[in-house]
Amino acid sequence: MRWTALLALALIACLLPTAARADERLGSDAFAAADGAGAAAWTPFDGSGPVAAAPERTPDGEPAGAFRFDMSVLTERAYWDRAVALDLSRFGRIAFWVKAEGDLSAVGHCSLYLHSGAGWYAASFGLPDEGWQRVVIDRGSFTTEGTPQGWNAIDAIRVSFWKGQPRQATIYLGGLGATVSDVVVVRNTRAGREAEAYTSEMASTLARAGVDAGTVDDLDVETGVLAGKHIAIYPLNPSPSDKEMEALEAFVRAGGRVVVCYSLSPRLAALVGVEPLGHQSSEYPGQFARMRFLPGGPPGLPDEAKQDSWNIEKVRPAATGARVIAEWMDTSGKDTCYPAVILSDTGAYISHVLLDVLAMRRWNHPDRRLSTIWCCTGGSASPARPEIDPTYA
Repeated sequence: MRWTALLALALIACLLPTAARADERLGSDAFAAADGAGAAAWTPFDGSGPVAAAPERTPDGEPAGAFRFDMSVLTERAYWDRAVALDLSRFGRIAFWVKAEGDLSAVGHCSLYLHSGAGWYAASFGLPDEGWQRVVIDRGSFTTEGTPQGWNAIDAIRVSFWKGQPRQATIYLGGLGATVSDVVVVRNTRAGREAEAYTSEMASTLARAGVDAGTVDDLDVETGVLAGKHIAIYPLNPSPSDKEMEALEAFVRAGGRVVVCYSLSPRLAALVGVEPLGHQSSEYPGQFARMRFLPGGPPGLPDEAKQDSWNIEKVRPAATGARVIAEWMDTSGKDTCYPAVILSDTGAYISHVLLDVLAMRRWNHPDRRLSTIWCCTGGSASPARPEIDPTYA
């Protein structure tokens, strides 16, 4: 297990009273086409064939729809829409069953779209070579097209199979559902790709650690999505709105805990029991190479966590019960005396974003900041250097 995954697991264990679980599920019959009405609910476009009932049910016994197409007569893709009325604001992951028959070279890639307001939430998924496969898509993997209104107002589903070779295939889809978790990662939708990249990295880190966590948006926090949850993780959310902070404060009063990384507003700092003292850039290479955990901390923490950070936020404990449990150490093993992790009665604070150090070293890019962000957002092996908002540099 990577150091960051072990750190995330240990922090969650410190803050969560019981094991993280998917404690609420939403089932939908949107993919079911067991009768004429179910099949007719799907509208085909651009020469796509009608949806029919699949000849078999999903492995968990749910009915499925059969989406048939002949790419030799289609220009770009086969796709279908279905009207729905779903409130997915509480849910961190979308899941469904998929099975493919025919010539799979017909499909270049697959997309699931959820329509809301004047836009779409979109995510890609793959096809199994044989048999049924459960597809699970974290909310953090969805991108936006247009201006969707929110996850609480999903009014249509679109399934698209993009053209590969001019061949025929049939895709079976069924068992659409969504899950809620005790632990959520809050995506900063106001700051663009730099901040969203760290949301994806945090979600991946938690998954590697075996933590059942979903992703929600900061706008969902404003509308009460944290009710009933135990931990909210803020990977890089420096400027939450007043409405979001009111919801966070209510969440903590109800017994919830908040984990915050790096930049934070004064109100968010007060919530997790720390006092910001200013920004600190590294004064020499490798100054913030590792987090070293202090003796006497909570059980289960690693001795250290590798980071290779280029700067940090200087902080100190500022609330009763808040204490430093890790400090920054340089590549030579020297203690820098800067707090790396502060644990408090309301949550925890990490003074930089969590980084995928192994990915940075694999890329061997001269500027690790750029390679990390590019890696997280799916860039090629030799990207042109993207511009970084200095707020997040």
